[in-house]
Amino acid sequence: MIATTLLRELRALDPDLAERWLAAREEPAAFAEDVLARAGGPLFDGYRASPKS
Repeated sequence: MIATTLLRELRALDPDLAERWLAAREEPAAFAEDVLARAGGPLFDGYRASPKS
């Protein structure tokens, strides 16, 4: 049920991303790399977010 709701919300926000997510069953790592690249790339090992002030 959660996956259905997530997919519904994702389709409403970004239909292309939703379809690529569904198609990623064969290569989930490639999908993850694409999503991270669109967001500025992966974080490096040891990354720590600063606490909000």
